[in-house]
Amino acid sequence: MIAVAVKGAEAVEKRLQNTVGDLRTTVERAVMRGGLEAQRALKVRMAGKLTSDPFWGRGGAQGDFLGTRTGGTVKRIVGGQVLRHGDTVTTSVGSQDRHLLVHEEGGTFSSGSGFFRIPTAAAKTPAGVDRLMGKSIRSMPGMRLVRTKRGKLWGILEGTGWQFNRASGETRVKRAGKASTFMYLFVKSIKLRGRHVFARAREDVRPKLEAITQVDVQAVVRRTNGS
Repeated sequence: MIAVAVKGAEAVEKRLQNTVGDLRTTVERAVMRGGLEAQRALKVRMAGKLTSDPFWGRGGAQGDFLGTRTGGTVKRIVGGQVLRHGDTVTTSVGSQDRHLLVHEEGGTFSSGSGFFRIPTAAAKTPAGVDRLMGKSIRSMPGMRLVRTKRGKLWGILEGTGWQFNRASGETRVKRAGKASTFMYLFVKSIKLRGRHVFARAREDVRPKLEAITQVDVQAVVRRTNGS
């Protein structure tokens, strides 16, 4: 008879049993940290520097970034909850703001029987928002529609200008000589370029998530080996 004795077998078995739970916790923690990193990367992508044009005023950001005017869109980014489906651990980062899908994928959008109106600098607040947002241009005295020789339809204030009180938020009309002010361009369709901020943020954070997971898993393996 040959007898084989393994010293420390009970300790090894216990460490192996603990490893299963440790790995589960480690992976979930890594995925949670990855979700937080994704939120940070996404907010960076959505905080691009806004452009400025003398005629059109404050505009969107350049490149694969979005420019936020009020910060509300960024604040509504949520995520980080860890979900387990069998052996798969997931988390998600996103927003319920429907306009983000338009910016993500881009596309050409038709106004149907109406028009989209694009405000110029004269029709925008200092933050770059249409001063008549949610209102008809008919609410602005002196406004009329004109079509240029090139066929473009404009909303113009003749012999008037804007007087905007920042303290009260009120907009008034004042006389400004005989000069006309181009306020809005009316178009039947708008083509938006896809910014892919969610896809870019995911790629930005992927190497960091892989590094986090690798370091944490290696730590569990070292504990299992008793080192």
